[in-house]
Amino acid sequence: MPLSPAAVYQPGHPGSFPPQRRTNGLAIAAMCALYEATRDAAVLARARKAADLVLAGHVDDRGRVRHDADDKRDVYYLGDAAAFGFALARLSQVEGSADGDSANETYRSRADRIARAIEEQLAAPAGGFFGHTLDPDAAGVFLERRIPYEGNVQAARLFAALGRLNGDETWMHKARRTLAAIA
Repeated sequence: MPLSPAAVYQPGHPGSFPPQRRTNGLAIAAMCALYEATRDAAVLARARKAADLVLAGHVDDRGRVRHDADDKRDVYYLGDAAAFGFALARLSQVEGSADGDSANETYRSRADRIARAIEEQLAAPAGGFFGHTLDPDAAGVFLERRIPYEGNVQAARLFAALGRLNGDETWMHKARRTLAAIA
């Protein structure tokens, strides 16, 4: 049974990954960029390990990314999903170039599923995406769902990356539309 990302997190310890999916995603995407620059196989292996741990403990079959594996509430966050989905798209692209293929299908399909979950659960009527799904326990000012700039930029990056990977102009259109909604 794989360890959860929280179980391997040791602050200050090299190779340790923090338990937030958004920061996991940012770190994995950075490792992909570092691998592209250095071709250091150990960096790519660490990116795979981090992605596989998050996939095993925090992403369901519908592509929803759980912020905390132990949280039983049905609340999902745009920042977690968009950053981690983008990381999977980048990992798919980088893994494909490392193996001589066009892309790694497993990571690409999981990124695609996450992007579709973002569209299904977080789309705002006027465009862009809400920062989280409805929270049944929210009260007062926390009832208002906002459209966060950073999370929407990250969603646009995910959509554009999928457009490149899939050769699908539809994803590019979604990326442009998302950016237009927050401009």
